[in-house]
Amino acid sequence: MHTISHTATSDTPQGNTALSGCSDIGVDAEQSINSRTPASTTRDVEHAFEGDSSVRAHVAFAGSFARQAIEKSSLGEAGSRVNDALSALHQILTIRRPVKDDNSHDQGATGIADPRAMPMPPLDVTLQLLRELRQRLPPTFELICAVTSIEYFTEQCRKVYFATEEFTKATFIIVNVGLFFIFQGEIIEASKSGDGERVANLRSYCKICQQNIKATLQSLSLLLPARKENVIALVLGASYAVETSDPSQAWFLNSTACQLCISLGYQRDALLPGEDEHTKSIRATLFWIVYILDRALALRLGRPAVLQDYEITLNRTLQNLGEFEIHRETIQCWLAQAGVQGQIYEELYSPAALRGSTEHRSLSARGCANILQAERLKLKHRIQRLELDTTSPGGEVELALIRSDELANLSVLTLVYRALPPDLSEVTPQCSRIFAAECIETARKAIHAHLSHVRSLGTNTDLLTTYMHW
Repeated sequence: MHTISHTATSDTPQGNTALSGCSDIGVDAEQSINSRTPASTTRDVEHAFEGDSSVRAHVAFAGSFARQAIEKSSLGEAGSRVNDALSALHQILTIRRPVKDDNSHDQGATGIADPRAMPMPPLDVTLQLLRELRQRLPPTFELICAVTSIEYFTEQCRKVYFATEEFTKATFIIVNVGLFFIFQGEIIEASKSGDGERVANLRSYCKICQQNIKATLQSLSLLLPARKENVIALVLGASYAVETSDPSQAWFLNSTACQLCISLGYQRDALLPGEDEHTKSIRATLFWIVYILDRALALRLGRPAVLQDYEITLNRTLQNLGEFEIHRETIQCWLAQAGVQGQIYEELYSPAALRGSTEHRSLSARGCANILQAERLKLKHRIQRLELDTTSPGGEVELALIRSDELANLSVLTLVYRALPPDLSEVTPQCSRIFAAECIETARKAIHAHLSHVRSLGTNTDLLTTYMHW
């Protein structure tokens, strides 16, 4: 990386600042996307817009940057093998999922089975899971906090399995997404013990849940009433979309959850009608999970967040989460990072920010970096604590998830430092004329952390999949 950053920038004009570099990101992304297929094979469809902070925009810029660097260095003499590799990389980066002809969220969609007629995982298996859930929470499913309580989730399962009356699609989504993530945690544990038969059975149950989730989300109404169960169903649906690498669907679902939260007044600190302090704490936890996904997806897709800080009066320090208390530290960490993610888009990568002065953006970037550095220090302390505690049940899984949070922190921090201009006061062969030294250093740390985390997971492919998706 050091060689590439130097050779690609040695002939760059002195006036090339971080501001112009960020502006070019969107241009590179647009050119990359527009050149993905010949005109004769494209369909008359509109693709979702992704802005300057999006992964697609930065990947397009990185691909163009790497090609220029290799062409200007001795690596360019390697010939066709390097060119073939770059072409293959470009092809991978510009692949888009096929666009569906139907409206995936059309309330008049046809051909969708009645949820009451859809198969479910065996009742005895689900009952055993629910019993165990009261004793031990799945370590890989932190967003179980969104279901508000184990009792609430159990009641939703009862409505589906013992359907003496009509149940809503929201209930069906809550049950199936919840069971899907719980089964995933069980698969990880069963894989560690080498129980192949149990792993195969659990995978089949996950498949049933996935088919149910997909069918129900496709038939979900665009005009959902403002109710708690709909907010829970949407945020769980969004988390499932993240798990299946579909950020656009996750954005659609969570954005709807944001609108329902606003309609219900979940963002306000005052007690709502019929609330006490306990139910307010539960409501706040659900709202903050929606907020966390809103900020993460907005930055990921290069779009403004739906929930704005000036409208939120809730206390940002989570209260005791009761039966979900083991997840409070993690959710609090995500919440702190989510606040920064909103600032990153608004103050560093939005169209208004890119039109502003480099000095103002640099000042904002330093402020965001300070918060992320403080959160990273907390993560490092948590990792050290878990590494010393070898007796903790599920400690290996929890450690992998915290390392995933550490990588996310470094990735966002790299994005912050990308907005800084390079220091051109002392130009040396080691200096980049495009990237600030902090950006290069943090990017290297992120890559090393990722490689280290992957090695530590060994052959546990299920845990590796969870790590990669989140």
